Amino acid sequence: MDAERLPFILNFFHQLDVEIRHYKIGPKNIYNMDETGFQLGQGKTQRVISKVRNSTRPLPTGGIAETVTAVECIAADGWLMPPMIIFAGTVHLESWFRDQPDLPDDYIIATTDSGWNNEVSAYFYPYYFA
Repeated sequence: MDAERLPFILNFFHQLDVEIRHYKIGPKNIYNMDETGFQLGQGKTQRVISKVRNSTRPLPTGGIAETVTAVECIAADGWLMPPMIIFAGTVHLESWFRDQPDLPDDYIIATTDSGWNNEVSAYFYPYYFA
């Protein structure tokens, strides 16, 4: 709850500014990294309209869907790390992604057993931070 209160937010950024100045941290060494998951086939927000007598009963919304994880990173100086897209599985075939006009060549496509970001990012990303 405190993260949504303006005095706490201002205090956090004031303390961050003090640390940045004290340690002389430049913009190229300040990163924002985000990991998000989404379900394949779920492109829009769903709304369920139903007449339910017992409002505590769960409503099905189409079953279990495969999830995909996307990892993105940007530095304060504007440098962008190519995104990593992680699918659940043990292997992927290059032919699945070749000739996709909307998929840039520098995107990293990876797999993990769960489809979540775990040891895979340490394998693919270390050369960006060397």
